[in-house]
Amino acid sequence: NLVKKMQYDIVNDFTPVTPLVFTRYFLMVHPAVPARSVKELIALAKARPGQLNLGSGGTGSTGFLSGVLLQVMAEIKMVHVPYKAVGPALTDLAGGHVDLMFPSITSGIPFHRAGKLRGLGVTSPRRHPSIPDIPTIAEAALPGYEMQSWFGILVPAGTPRDIVNRINAMFVKLVNSPTTRGALIAQGTDPKTDTPEGFARLIQHELARNAKLLRGVGVEPQ
Repeated sequence: NLVKKMQYDIVNDFTPVTPLVFTRYFLMVHPAVPARSVKELIALAKARPGQLNLGSGGTGSTGFLSGVLLQVMAEIKMVHVPYKAVGPALTDLAGGHVDLMFPSITSGIPFHRAGKLRGLGVTSPRRHPSIPDIPTIAEAALPGYEMQSWFGILVPAGTPRDIVNRINAMFVKLVNSPTTRGALIAQGTDPKTDTPEGFARLIQHELARNAKLLRGVGVEPQ
């Protein structure tokens, strides 16, 4: 979405096989921020338009898009503070240099459990089993809110369907084995496989939605 001229076309040059794992994100605020829920954060942002600083791992990152979607759906305005990576952004959030951000659940859990940051909600459609006490943003305040990134398997376009099906079956079996699923969930990710057709629909949906979000905040491909 952010690169105008790429050496490949994600839709036409590849055949989707299956997604593997989904990474969900954790809305976290510094303890000094006087909001203990998503609704309270939205109310605070409306009372202080353009005053809350939203850190991210960079413009176009999923953490950035999570914040954009929050602002669009809640009709609020925050100041985006992009960093070169999530790590420095989290460090500055813990230090009180920015007010909030959306790290991955995996990255945010240690800060939440240590009490260094306050977790308000997760971007997944359901509460995550690694932090079941944290509501989804959708249930807490904004029905329909959801943001994610994913890892999956693609093969070159034109790969025979029987080979695609065999690769799909292999990874579906691996990812859904109890040992693998348990390990992935414990790390804060969501293991989830699909058919090649279902994965293709997901890619098309994500590309269209994220492009619309980026255009809505004036971010153009470079």
